[in-house]
Amino acid sequence: MSLTYATTEGTNLVTVAFAGDLEADQVDALRRHIEGVVAERGSVRLLLEYGSAGKVEPKAIYEDLRNAEFVKKIDRAAIVSDASWLGGLTSIAKHFVPFDVKTFRPDEHGAALEWVTD
Repeated sequence: MSLTYATTEGTNLVTVAFAGDLEADQVDALRRHIEGVVAERGSVRLLLEYGSAGKVEPKAIYEDLRNAEFVKKIDRAAIVSDASWLGGLTSIAKHFVPFDVKTFRPDEHGAALEWVTD
């Protein structure tokens, strides 16, 4: 698995799971999906499930930077991961993004889902 995503029907919740290698076309497809949710619902909430990272295609970084425009349309983001460094990054990032963001351990997945949809 590399990058998968799905929207909970009837909501603006997009669950994104990432593990392994990341390619530009995957990031572009995710961006288009989220833009569609924002167009339909006005905003988006993200449940990000982060696994182990692999190779990241340089063009994927560029595609990710293109996502900056819809950051203003994110209501809340929950990050689920056992990577401890993400907690530190999140505590810094929350001062620079216009939405609530919080990290959870994998055994707290239910709490993450509850928090992001609250």
